[in-house]
Amino acid sequence: MHFDLWENAQRNIISIEDLYKICNHIIEHNLYKNEIINVANHVKYDVQYIVSALENFTGIKANSSKIQKGGGPVLNLSKVKKYIENMNIHYNDEDIKN
Repeated sequence: MHFDLWENAQRNIISIEDLYKICNHIIEHNLYKNEIINVANHVKYDVQYIVSALENFTGIKANSSKIQKGGGPVLNLSKVKKYIENMNIHYNDEDIKN
């Protein structure tokens, strides 16, 4: 199946384990009652990098055409940043490969 690969697109990826840790901490400590907060990874990954990692993992070349479109999510993580740091949650490019 062919798809358009947006060259400027970025995505936020977080592991379900880390998402659980952060949300569980917030709930257990009764933080941010009746507020909407963003819980996410502070690292944005280029979609091209994600597709490349999937190609390497599966051994299948993506059937795509690059187009000049896209952007990244703008998330305010100020309310959860200190909890992420205290829980020693870190992300880098190797996480996508793993």
